[in-house]
Amino acid sequence: VAGVLACGWAEAAGNPVHQQLGVAVSDGNMEGKEVRFGIFNSSLFATITTAASCGAVNSMHDSFTAIGGLVPTFMMELGEVVIGGVGEQLSADAVSRFVSAALAEADLDGQRVCLVVPDGTRTCPLPLLLQAAYGVLAGRAKQVTVVIALGTHQGMSEDHLARHLGYAPGASEDTYSGWTILNHESLRPETFTSLGVIGADRLSELTGGLMTDTTVEVRINRHVAEADVAIVIGPVFPHEVVGFSGGNKYFFPGVSGPELINLSHWVGALITSAEMIGNRGVTPVRALVNEAASLIP
Repeated sequence: VAGVLACGWAEAAGNPVHQQLGVAVSDGNMEGKEVRFGIFNSSLFATITTAASCGAVNSMHDSFTAIGGLVPTFMMELGEVVIGGVGEQLSADAVSRFVSAALAEADLDGQRVCLVVPDGTRTCPLPLLLQAAYGVLAGRAKQVTVVIALGTHQGMSEDHLARHLGYAPGASEDTYSGWTILNHESLRPETFTSLGVIGADRLSELTGGLMTDTTVEVRINRHVAEADVAIVIGPVFPHEVVGFSGGNKYFFPGVSGPELINLSHWVGALITSAEMIGNRGVTPVRALVNEAASLIP
């Protein structure tokens, strides 16, 4: 906040050399800045994007005043890690403490727990997260099933699963004693249980009129439906079909039947990936995913 205020004040005051020459500075130092952003938004963006490394700019830092330019320069000298960034990392202990604290507050004693995790197409420190979860669930949960959210992707081999989840091939019991680890198998009818149907009128509402004459059956992996508690463990990324991945998307389409997988991707295609990816709002596909997830017992 102090950096934004200092930078904004300096840029609004303008270049002192211009003042000495009698040049009007009522608009402040607009050199290297876009009129549509102006002084404040340029100062805010310059400060925030150097406090956390992201590489984005909306103005030319080298055209800032001496004091205004000092702020982003100072942030860069700190390593662009004030509020996170490339140079800042969470230690394994910090991650484990966070996961442990979050799960310690959940009502998991004597419960059947289903952990839904990403497949190998999504990257995250999954072994670290799962082992932290194991430390909390051991002795508390009645049963733990790990389901790999494949959607319609190819199933993962034992060697691939071992690398992905962090155990020796063929020896998951040594690392995750008592846990059952399964690929989601979208081509097998016995994988699923039906949660209901989303009707045509509701689909039209959810998709903003893109789908008006169809219904969709909502089917999900039965291990999720039959569990007392379902927990998603995985990353969030910009996504070309839903806007951002994560959350309920691990259920639909991650462990859902092909009906909703096909429909959600068709809706996303109608909107186009260029319009969808990185959209932080509730996109039509996200609304569809959330509606389906509301049917999970």
